[in-house]
Amino acid sequence: MALAANGRVDGQADLDFTRGKVGSIPTPHATLHTKGFRQLAGAFGGDATLVVDEPGAPTTLTLHAVPTERSSKVEFDIVSHDVRLGAVRSISAEATGNARVVGKGASTSTTSRSKRRSGRRALALPAAL
Repeated sequence: MALAANGRVDGQADLDFTRGKVGSIPTPHATLHTKGFRQLAGAFGGDATLVVDEPGAPTTLTLHAVPTERSSKVEFDIVSHDVRLGAVRSISAEATGNARVVGKGASTSTTSRSKRRSGRRALALPAAL
């Protein structure tokens, strides 16, 4: 992290989460790469990528934040690549086949109010489900 004379704070983080368990629930390997800043007025900006190596549903989430005067707009994309429904622990007994899940959205934040807009769509789900 770095603090500039004008009050802006810049930072970067690269995290690697090992596969493990929370209680009795298995957790997948994941990585997070992020770089951003916060202005003295409160607006922030930067980029982040989270990759989750979930067996049966590897997923990538990307975020891009842009300051706009005293607020910030955050856009995000999420993609689950080559989802193998039979390998996803929570639905493996009920579903088979492959899928690709794609989502997009945006959120604008200020200190006094928040506006949210999001959209999502699922592609290639087998018709038999």
